[in-house]
Amino acid sequence: MENLRERLVECFTVVFPTLPPESAATVTADDLADWDSTHHIMLMNVIEEAFNIEIPEEVLGGIDSFEGFESYLAALPKPA
Repeated sequence: MENLRERLVECFTVVFPTLPPESAATVTADDLADWDSTHHIMLMNVIEEAFNIEIPEEVLGGIDSFEGFESYLAALPKPA
Protein backbone atom coordinates (compact mmCIF):
# COMPACT_ATOMS: atom_id res chain seq x y z
CA MET A 1 0.00 0.00 0.00
CA GLU A 2 1.23 3.47 -0.81
CA ASN A 3 2.03 5.73 2.06
CA LEU A 4 -0.01 8.78 2.96
CA ARG A 5 2.38 11.27 1.38
CA GLU A 6 2.47 9.46 -1.97
CA ARG A 7 -1.31 9.23 -2.08
CA LEU A 8 -1.64 12.91 -1.18
CA VAL A 9 0.86 13.92 -3.88
CA GLU A 10 -1.34 12.07 -6.37
CA CYS A 11 -4.38 14.02 -5.17
CA PHE A 12 -2.59 17.34 -5.56
CA THR A 13 -1.31 16.53 -9.04
CA VAL A 14 -4.79 15.47 -10.16
CA VAL A 15 -6.23 18.85 -9.13
CA PHE A 16 -3.14 20.84 -10.15
CA PRO A 17 -1.76 18.99 -13.20
CA THR A 18 1.03 21.51 -13.81
CA LEU A 19 2.40 20.95 -10.29
CA PRO A 20 5.50 18.74 -10.45
CA PRO A 21 5.08 15.78 -8.06
CA GLU A 22 8.46 16.54 -6.49
CA SER A 23 7.19 20.02 -5.52
CA ALA A 24 3.80 18.98 -4.19
CA ALA A 25 4.89 18.26 -0.61
CA THR A 26 5.97 21.86 -0.01
CA VAL A 27 3.17 23.70 -1.82
CA THR A 28 0.81 26.18 -0.18
CA ALA A 29 -2.20 28.05 -1.50
CA ASP A 30 -0.01 31.15 -1.82
CA ASP A 31 2.34 29.27 -4.17
CA LEU A 32 -0.26 28.38 -6.80
CA ALA A 33 -2.24 30.98 -8.71
CA ASP A 34 -4.74 28.21 -9.58
CA TRP A 35 -5.45 27.45 -5.91
CA ASP A 36 -8.69 29.37 -5.60
CA SER A 37 -11.88 28.45 -3.74
CA THR A 38 -13.07 26.21 -6.58
CA HIS A 39 -9.80 24.28 -6.68
CA HIS A 40 -9.81 24.07 -2.88
CA ILE A 41 -13.18 22.30 -2.99
CA MET A 42 -12.00 20.09 -5.85
CA LEU A 43 -8.91 19.17 -3.85
CA MET A 44 -11.00 18.37 -0.80
CA ASN A 45 -13.29 16.13 -2.88
CA VAL A 46 -10.36 14.26 -4.44
CA ILE A 47 -8.74 13.76 -1.01
CA GLU A 48 -12.01 12.63 0.57
CA GLU A 49 -12.49 10.07 -2.19
CA ALA A 50 -8.88 8.86 -2.15
CA PHE A 51 -8.81 8.41 1.63
CA ASN A 52 -12.48 7.44 2.05
CA ILE A 53 -13.08 10.19 4.61
CA GLU A 54 -15.22 13.28 5.06
CA ILE A 55 -13.46 16.52 5.97
CA PRO A 56 -15.68 18.82 8.07
CA GLU A 57 -16.22 22.24 6.52
CA GLU A 58 -14.98 24.01 9.64
CA VAL A 59 -11.67 22.16 9.32
CA LEU A 60 -11.32 22.59 5.58
CA GLY A 61 -11.18 26.39 5.68
CA GLY A 62 -8.10 26.26 7.90
CA ILE A 63 -6.07 23.98 5.63
CA ASP A 64 -4.14 25.87 2.97
CA SER A 65 -1.11 23.69 2.27
CA PHE A 66 0.02 20.18 1.46
CA GLU A 67 1.50 20.02 4.94
CA GLY A 68 -1.85 21.03 6.45
CA PHE A 69 -3.69 18.25 4.65
CA GLU A 70 -0.94 15.77 5.49
CA SER A 71 -1.06 16.68 9.20
CA TYR A 72 -4.84 16.44 9.25
CA LEU A 73 -4.82 13.01 7.59
CA ALA A 74 -2.02 11.71 9.83
CA ALA A 75 -3.99 12.69 12.93
CA LEU A 76 -7.11 10.76 11.92
CA PRO A 77 -7.83 7.56 13.83
CA LYS A 78 -6.57 4.50 12.00
CA PRO A 79 -9.25 2.02 10.88
CA ALA A 80 -9.36 -1.19 12.87
